[in-house]
Amino acid sequence: MNKKLRYLKSTLAILVISVAAFTSGCMIILPTSSISTNQKPEKVAERIEYNGNRCWSTFNLPIHNDIAVKKYEIANGYKLTASRMAGSSPQYPFLHVTITGSDYGSNVEVREGDFDLGSDLNLSADVRRWVNGDSSC
Repeated sequence: MNKKLRYLKSTLAILVISVAAFTSGCMIILPTSSISTNQKPEKVAERIEYNGNRCWSTFNLPIHNDIAVKKYEIANGYKLTASRMAGSSPQYPFLHVTITGSDYGSNVEVREGDFDLGSDLNLSADVRRWVNGDSSC
């Protein structure tokens, strides 16, 4: 009986921690794509930021929330984040794109988590397409 009780207590503790992390805005963001290109980091960042704002901010999502794309300069390149908007405020970023310079151009790493309540938008495919020169939404 003690084994079952300990198991139930540990399962409940994991569930409580998971719910607390989810409701506090923490989420799992996994690496989804890695791309190398001969383009300069600033050009890649500009293209992703432009197309992200153009394509993602106009999604006709069932929950009627838009996506805000922000670009930040980092030590060896750029970082872009995509966040779900709630009213006029961006929420916790669910997509991170890191663009770093290399000897031959740029490395682009994409990490993506759930957009909202378990919905995965698979925006990594858009980023890959844009890096490769296709600007379609």
